[in-house]
Amino acid sequence: MSLFQEPSGLWFLLALPVIFILYLIQSRYRPQVVASLLLWKRMARDLEAEAAWRRPRWDVLLALQLLVAILAGLTLARPGALGGGDRRLVVVLDTSASMAASDVPPTRFAAARQQVADVVNGAAPGTRISLVTAGAMPQVMVENGSPSNVLDALDAIQPEGDAGDLASAVRIAAGLAAPEAGNDSQVVAVTDGAVNLDLPRQAVQVAFKLVGGASQSLAVSDVSLRRPIESSDYLAGFARVVNFGADPLGTTMTIVADGLAVDRSPIQVGAASHAEATFRVPANVEKVSVVLADREALAADDRVDMVGFARSARRVTIVSDAPGIWEHVLSVVPNVSTRTVRRQDFLTQTSSSDLSPDDIVLLDNVVPDDLPHSGLILVNPPETSPLLSRVDSLPRLRRAVSFDPEDPLLMGVDIAPLTVRQVVRAAPPSWASSSVAAEDTPLILHGRFGDRRVVVFAFDPEKSNLPHLAAFPLLMANSVDWLTPGRQAVLHGGLGSKSNIQPRALADIPASSAAAVVPSTSELWPWFLAAAGVIFALEWLVAIRRG
Repeated sequence: MSLFQEPSGLWFLLALPVIFILYLIQSRYRPQVVASLLLWKRMARDLEAEAAWRRPRWDVLLALQLLVAILAGLTLARPGALGGGDRRLVVVLDTSASMAASDVPPTRFAAARQQVADVVNGAAPGTRISLVTAGAMPQVMVENGSPSNVLDALDAIQPEGDAGDLASAVRIAAGLAAPEAGNDSQVVAVTDGAVNLDLPRQAVQVAFKLVGGASQSLAVSDVSLRRPIESSDYLAGFARVVNFGADPLGTTMTIVADGLAVDRSPIQVGAASHAEATFRVPANVEKVSVVLADREALAADDRVDMVGFARSARRVTIVSDAPGIWEHVLSVVPNVSTRTVRRQDFLTQTSSSDLSPDDIVLLDNVVPDDLPHSGLILVNPPETSPLLSRVDSLPRLRRAVSFDPEDPLLMGVDIAPLTVRQVVRAAPPSWASSSVAAEDTPLILHGRFGDRRVVVFAFDPEKSNLPHLAAFPLLMANSVDWLTPGRQAVLHGGLGSKSNIQPRALADIPASSAAAVVPSTSELWPWFLAAAGVIFALEWLVAIRRG
């Protein structure tokens, strides 16, 4: 059965009557030499009125031109034959963190790769094979390839450290197989089933091959570290241990800081329940690990490693002629060191040449023409600064009336009491957003100026009550955190609810009869195009021979 994929191309067949009419109008007799025209004059007068519309003589050029037009119209309509495609097999390989479990030797993932290889090698000859990985971001590794293509790509794939998105991967795979759904195409997903999969029927059949043995009973699902407001000497930690089994279990939880065990405590967890524990580690620690004594199938579940705040330690260069207020407040911000440079020395480049891209530069009442390529804190920038435009010349009293508690600079900060005795009104710049604003002017802003992160205090803190507010140190800590990508007030680790890696049975999904399946077709239009080209060349040769 054939069909046209672009039926509008058949409009080109209107060229057929046009060609025929041109032959009716322009048809000519063949020249013939005769001895005299005397006997032909009366006949010529009788035919003269009908000469323009006489029936054309049969001509091979007319036939060839009509045939070329027919073939061109059919080519534009893109004819195809139903059922001419090949079978498609799309294999989905689960690369989520749970696939690293060792309950199937050597790991679930190694067993899954072997199953993928068996499926690929067992495919019927001529099958077009695709490979999709079901990680956090599903990817098509091979599309319409051969078994050797898939096996080569398989060797380079490894499990990820986070939960995968199997549902999206299966949808992508079904989309790849759908064009040949009528040729017994299918999707085969190789997974441990450690996922809550709720999928409707797809255009093709989806079969599951499961790997996985014993379930994981205990897991460290969540770990967090934060800097307590009341002290800068230690970090406060929190850990949650979950029991996915049907029986109560006990274990020992050990806290390791930079390779040294600093805490060890017993943990009892009820059946299908969880237990929580708190701990402390030194503020300058670089790596913190929470480890369960009973090692189970997945290391990511019974050990969580986290990078401490010390890895994101920063040096703040204070450029100011009156640095006391900044030296004092930054001294209580964890993992921050400071140095002070006079404004004149900084502007003459004598003290700015040793700046590191990881440094933060605090510019108090000064903005150099050549801004440092690092995080910036601008304090009361002068009117000549291109970063903040002043729209008034009279300093006035203003209070904070607009602020967002969810702003990254204001997390946990009570900035409502802020009062500025003298500030010149400024226009909000396009590159920054206001964290705190008065009725008619921004007071504290943050944003990206080119490739730099910038925090702006639009006023002089010494002419405000900011230095006397309890929120000032936390405001500066939040500012340093925002200027340091990856540094934040609370650090999180663990797989959360996705730490449950118990294998679950997944039923195969039959193909949906209601799915909109594109019929598989074999393209025929290239043959029509080739035939049209051959006939056109033949027509051209005939015309050349006639002169």
